[in-house]
Amino acid sequence: MEDLTGEIIRLDQEIQKLLNECDQKYRSIIKEAEEKHSKIMDHYLKLLNRKKTEMEEKFRQELKMYAQNSKKEADRQVEKLKKSFEEKKDSLTYELFNTLKKEICR
Repeated sequence: MEDLTGEIIRLDQEIQKLLNECDQKYRSIIKEAEEKHSKIMDHYLKLLNRKKTEMEEKFRQELKMYAQNSKKEADRQVEKLKKSFEEKKDSLTYELFNTLKKEICR
């Protein structure tokens, strides 16, 4: 009976030792996983920030191009209106003088 009790105590101690080793291994695995997770997240955050910066720069460039194109288009419209005005100015002046002449000569 004493041998059996001693064997049970020895097995219990061995089980406790295995449980402690498992617990330490578990904590080690968790720590390593957290470190790897942190590194992976940092890497992806850097990638996301770089992509965000690239997209912001592309947006600024596109906006600048749009503004330049809009200004060019507005300048073209102004030139077109000026040209149209110049073309019509002579005929309008002629019509105005003819109308005034008819009114005066009546």
